[in-house]
Amino acid sequence: MTENISNTTNPAPKKKKGKLRKLLYFLIFVIIIWVYNNFTLKISRQTLYYDNVKNEIKIVALSDLHAEKYGISNKTIITAIKKENPDIVFALGDMYSNYSVIGEENIEISVELMSTLISDGYPVYFVPGEHDNDKSYLQTLSENNIKVMDYKTDVIRVDDTNIQIYGINNVYFTNTFNLNNEFDSPNDDVFSILLAHIPMYDYYEHFGADLTLCGDTHGEVVRLPLIGPLYVNGWIFPKITSPDNPLYDKGLFPYENGNMYITSGIGNYPFPARFCNRPEIVSITILPETKKESSAN
Repeated sequence: MTENISNTTNPAPKKKKGKLRKLLYFLIFVIIIWVYNNFTLKISRQTLYYDNVKNEIKIVALSDLHAEKYGISNKTIITAIKKENPDIVFALGDMYSNYSVIGEENIEISVELMSTLISDGYPVYFVPGEHDNDKSYLQTLSENNIKVMDYKTDVIRVDDTNIQIYGINNVYFTNTFNLNNEFDSPNDDVFSILLAHIPMYDYYEHFGADLTLCGDTHGEVVRLPLIGPLYVNGWIFPKITSPDNPLYDKGLFPYENGNMYITSGIGNYPFPARFCNRPEIVSITILPETKKESSAN
């Protein structure tokens, strides 16, 4: 009597290949999300209205480039700025990173970016951050016709509107810091802009510029939908764990008779870990108050 023995195949290799394929798809998905969140540039647009402005003014603010060789290219940034065609460009500090392995090439990236914008006809005003506060670097920027606003003020005219620009080097603060010790109080009849790398809301509200532009925070890097930043100044999920504590992370923060805007910047420092917080340049359109009233009607 002959016994029939079925020749069954082992299903384990197929299952293993299926798991590896799913893992590969998952890794590809993670890489795409990571690249999108850290190496694609967006334009954040804002419209503001003021009663001491006589005509439309378009400004662009960029900050925290951190000038990495494999970061977002100068060409991409310049193309985005040209698309907005601003009257003025403001660079708000940390345009390169001053750690020991940086090399001159990274410094040159930031100088080239701002110098190209000057060559293309855009006035560029710069304030330093904690990374790009070197005197020789600031001198190089000045030699390339970039306005270095190291506790300086300047006036620029856009059509029929004079703009008073204040810039501070606020890398380090003390309890005695007072902008009114550096500048006269802004004239209410002249549109005023304060440039400062580090956002210090109470100080700037007290000074009273119509618009204050800041960087530094990187938007607190990792943000979750509806929850906001993951970590700020010792607080995990600060909007939940410390809801009464003012949080100046990114975006627009009104104060009496003015506004502070914080950009999350362009670069990734010390490593690319952004989530729901893409690199950005900020484009702000400033209009007369009457335009707001007419648009409401």
